[in-house]
Amino acid sequence: MQSSTPLPTTPDDWARMSAMGRPRLRSHLRLHWDEVRREHLLVGPEVVVSLNRPAAAIIRLCDGQHTVVDIVHDLATRYTDVRFDDVVDFVYRLAAHHLAEAK
Repeated sequence: MQSSTPLPTTPDDWARMSAMGRPRLRSHLRLHWDEVRREHLLVGPEVVVSLNRPAAAIIRLCDGQHTVVDIVHDLATRYTDVRFDDVVDFVYRLAAHHLAEAK
């Protein structure tokens, strides 16, 4: 595990983080564990997305209560090499595909 959690370091990083606020999944989506496939799925009307463990961990924390920094800190306790940019990019992609929104 890294000795310190990667945090935003540039004004652009801080602006991106602030714009996301406290991300949450859209109300029509849910995180589901598929026992047959042995994988996490993001499930909604007309959408099923297969997720790896880190992606599922991020989505689980997109509950409208955690900030992006909270999410990065939480992930850094469970995974090595957690990068702020990777988490923000993933959350932005969720929002771009209308799967998440900022609270």
